[in-house]
Amino acid sequence: MDLEKYGQTFEEKDADDMVMARQIVAVVLDFGVSQEQIIRIIKLLGLELENHDHVKQIVSIAKAIEETEPSQNIII
Repeated sequence: MDLEKYGQTFEEKDADDMVMARQIVAVVLDFGVSQEQIIRIIKLLGLELENHDHVKQIVSIAKAIEETEPSQNIII
């Protein structure tokens, strides 16, 4: 007896979600963003998460990276 499948399996949906995420990243990178802008985008997207603990972790890491990056706008 063959079972009919309706909808997507978890693995198929996960793969589709990954493809969409990669497409979004490609569009963002097509803008020619700098490394600093990528960190800021990550921080801003982190603020959009529903899980408060994840928000705190991602924002904290992004801030730490921003603070350790040498400034490109140094006036001598």
